[in-house]
Amino acid sequence: MKNIIVVIVSIVICIFLVELTSYLILKYNSRLHFEKPYFSREICPYYVFKNTPGYTSKSIKKNDSEKDIVIDSYGFISNCDLSKPKGVKTFRIFLTGGSAAYGNGQSDPYERVKKYAGGVYSFESSIAGQIELILNNTYPEFHFEVVNACASGRQIHQSIGLYLSVIKDLSPDVVISMDGMNDLATINGISPYSDIPVDVFSKYLELYQINENFQEKSFSQMINLIKAIHFSNVTNKLMTHEKSKQDRLMNYDRKNYTAIKYREYKNEMSAHCNVFTDLILYYHTLCQLKDVTFIFCLQPLLNREINKVLTPTEQRLQQLVNPINISLGVSNIPDSTIIRYEEMGNYTLKFFIDDYLSKEIDTLSGDYGFEYIDFNRAIENKYAESDFYTDYCHLTFEANKIIAEILSERIGMVLFRNKNELTPDK
Repeated sequence: MKNIIVVIVSIVICIFLVELTSYLILKYNSRLHFEKPYFSREICPYYVFKNTPGYTSKSIKKNDSEKDIVIDSYGFISNCDLSKPKGVKTFRIFLTGGSAAYGNGQSDPYERVKKYAGGVYSFESSIAGQIELILNNTYPEFHFEVVNACASGRQIHQSIGLYLSVIKDLSPDVVISMDGMNDLATINGISPYSDIPVDVFSKYLELYQINENFQEKSFSQMINLIKAIHFSNVTNKLMTHEKSKQDRLMNYDRKNYTAIKYREYKNEMSAHCNVFTDLILYYHTLCQLKDVTFIFCLQPLLNREINKVLTPTEQRLQQLVNPINISLGVSNIPDSTIIRYEEMGNYTLKFFIDDYLSKEIDTLSGDYGFEYIDFNRAIENKYAESDFYTDYCHLTFEANKIIAEILSERIGMVLFRNKNELTPDK
């Protein structure tokens, strides 16, 4: 009997020590402390994914007075309360698009050429924040609210879903679509509305399940510790790209993509790009139904021939790193498919947009009455002294300001074309 008691006491003491040790590790190991929400994206049935409300991003700032990015309840970033009706003489402008418009910093592996900050630009330093500042300073008799409704990785068809499900009910006056890079497959005729493979959604379902499991706390500190370690391993895996995949992008020579080879693809590409241009027209038509001004922009892209005067750094970025980085974000994709995507993407960027697509969109803008800005043409042969790109499409502080100035001028032209008919509080 005495031996049994000794064994039981020993087991209790061991359990106590394990629990105490687990508790102390959880309490004092900062790498196992996680703040809610845990992930920057969550699944959305209307447009695949949205920015997670309440998520705080690592913010790229010019100075300490700028605020950290916190995602609002709609998945947006702004200085205004969108739940409130617009004030008198208030214009509300929504910027939609992918990571460059959202404000992402540099992508891998471009830091090997020159390192820029990662993270997300503060609202004040972002394109949306700069537009808001410029317009409010230029037209002090009015009030402008500019909303960053973008997301990293978003495509134009997802922005259309976002407009239909959220933006149209928030009294927009102007909607800006700044797209292009994420839509290369669509530009090449692959419909984003074709049968969507389950794995497009599966990663978000997986993140949801991980999030739910981690929030279910156990009475046992040991179990909580095991869950925290597992969660840490999962998040590290999600954030860490394999070095071999980065190395693949560095094995690149822009000269391999020739005008002679492009001409073999041009007719096919021209015949199929209406899949993309039709989406622009759909977006415009939806805005038109609500009397909302629509501005479509081809985002600035490093690998186009029509461009700013490239600095030595930008020339190296353009020449040394493959801009088609699908291999970093998609697992279990055959090499033959990756090579095909890389080939078509590079020919689209280097030749097709300049040779055909931009002119086609310009013609459509005149025929259908929407505003159009091709940013590569807007900055053509300018800004020789300024680094504009941090990688294939993401921008510097100075570039955000320049893009905002171009957009602000166009917004002002549109809104104040006839001041006698100005009705901002519709």
